[in-house]
Amino acid sequence: MAQYGDDALALGKKAKGKLDDALSKGKKKACACPKKRQGQDSGEVFSTSIKWKGFRKGSLAPHYEKHGHEFGDISQSEYLKMAKGFATESGSSFKETKVGNFIIKYDPNTRRTLIGHQKSREIRTFYKADYRDDDPFEEAVRLAKELSGK
Repeated sequence: MAQYGDDALALGKKAKGKLDDALSKGKKKACACPKKRQGQDSGEVFSTSIKWKGFRKGSLAPHYEKHGHEFGDISQSEYLKMAKGFATESGSSFKETKVGNFIIKYDPNTRRTLIGHQKSREIRTFYKADYRDDDPFEEAVRLAKELSGK
């Protein structure tokens, strides 16, 4: 987890540098800091602020077929509703990061995992992590890197 703390520190230093540059040029209202929402720390990713549209066109059915059973006996529309609901949930135990335009969100208590594309506001996958991986969150980050070509 130190890597994510280091990333946040680097982001803060970059924002301070841009602010210092703007102030030295005489600009009054310049700030490169990400907007901080009440109760949230800057430097973190927050999927709760995104109005998610749903899955990419044509991808809901295959994702439901593959992962729907992981959430019990639910319909495709219930699966979509659960994915969109989880995307907007917040919790102190949630892990969340960003890889390119992809947001990765993981709840270690329920093993729910979501990968969404921030710019298009589309959910790319939603599933319950199984016990194959030692760290399901890091596995989801790896998958997002694959999706983004990084």
